[in-house]
Amino acid sequence: AQNYLGGAPIIDLVLMWWHAPFQIEADKNAAQWFHFDMERIKWIKFFFYITDVDTDSGPHTFIPKTHRTWGIPSPLRKKGYVRLSDEEVHSSFPTTSWKEFTGKRGTLIVEDTRGLHKGKHCVSGDRLVFQTEYTVSNYGAKVNPPKLEIKNVGPELGRALMKYPVVFSMIEVTK
Repeated sequence: AQNYLGGAPIIDLVLMWWHAPFQIEADKNAAQWFHFDMERIKWIKFFFYITDVDTDSGPHTFIPKTHRTWGIPSPLRKKGYVRLSDEEVHSSFPTTSWKEFTGKRGTLIVEDTRGLHKGKHCVSGDRLVFQTEYTVSNYGAKVNPPKLEIKNVGPELGRALMKYPVVFSMIEVTK
């Protein structure tokens, strides 16, 4: 994260996504339609698969190079900060260019989500993903800080909390 961001990383988001095959159609509110993120000036996200993920269990999907400046074509950008259907995205990027991340539990995906991405609709099985986001500035969207009780963490994390206070400065730590 530090190498990509060019400065000391700050954890500003910690969450989990659990998708199961309970709907027939992709849910745009569950990030199953293409979108890009813009909550911070610069950030990088780490996605860890907690379950095995195949093409039917909702793999993370990304359009390569769309995280770059002007990487998203004007017709899609002009739609604004909205969710985009597969058909809309296909008009600019053929499905053969989409990168679908399948893998065993423990698979790590590191991504600048300024690019077009989604969690593919889950049609069988399920997908559980743990996500952390790193930034170098808390300027941008207001997010609820992750909460952590110091008594509930292992000794290694406890030492890291003390040694790297800037990294954990956006986490609400209680004793």
